[in-house]
Amino acid sequence: MSVRHARVPATMTLVAAPRLTIVKRRAAAALGCLTFASAAVAQTLQFQVADGAWHEKENWSTQRVPDLEDDVIIPVGATCRIWDVAECRSFDVRNSGVLRVEAGASLTIHADSLLIIGTLQLAGAPGAPATLIIAEDLTISGKATGIEMSYGRITRPPDRDPILSFVRAPGPGPTPPRIYGDGEIRVRLDNHAWVWATDAQRPLVLAGKPKSGSGEWQARDGGMLLVKCDVTGEADWRIHQGDASRIWVRRALSNLTGRIELLTGTMLIDQQFCTSGPLLAGAGVLRFRSREISSVGQPCPPGE
Repeated sequence: MSVRHARVPATMTLVAAPRLTIVKRRAAAALGCLTFASAAVAQTLQFQVADGAWHEKENWSTQRVPDLEDDVIIPVGATCRIWDVAECRSFDVRNSGVLRVEAGASLTIHADSLLIIGTLQLAGAPGAPATLIIAEDLTISGKATGIEMSYGRITRPPDRDPILSFVRAPGPGPTPPRIYGDGEIRVRLDNHAWVWATDAQRPLVLAGKPKSGSGEWQARDGGMLLVKCDVTGEADWRIHQGDASRIWVRRALSNLTGRIELLTGTMLIDQQFCTSGPLLAGAGVLRFRSREISSVGQPCPPGE
């Protein structure tokens, strides 16, 4: 393990939601007419085929394509593919179910959603990312679930500031939820599980809104995690697999408490980086490329 151009301590420690009813009131145009109300109730639409397209109405229980007021269920074992612009109020992807956004397509979620067991796939292509647009908070929980990204993009409407949360059950239980692959995450991310960069050709980029949490930021299998936004919290920074794996931090980060575990690979730091967490030495390289004072195992010096 080699540490270059860093001030480090001499001793290192090794170590089913409620449904929404929308009521619209319209003023009468004619004299003496009463104001009346018409109700548009959010419906629950269930996908009915084993593998098919979102935009084919015959694939849905109500024989119509979901819109922004509908709650969507992808049942056990089914795969629903989005090839164009799609939207819904919320979605529920059930055990082994898959909701897949294809290259050049997008899915907008308009209300708080909870993905408990299934998988959301963002399967883009060069010049045609697969995009998830979050208008309200989205929580990923449960075991062996999460978001698979290939040329994926997670973003938000310009006037919204939602939080994407990954919640891990306490204790040493099943595999926690995770984001893995490559692409860009531009929304606020509260990570209490796993965020993995796994593609050897393209990075997974943390950009836009701040990120935080107590989980882990990891590069593995030759992937690169590229950090271009503010990050806080106690999440660990890890490279456990792949000599070519890299974490590249291009933003000054000084309010961290997580460990750095470099069993292989390289962690590059372009600006000030301070974490009070320990450094676990392995065969990896920690390289500071800035003259600003950085520290591992203790907070940034006062005034820095």
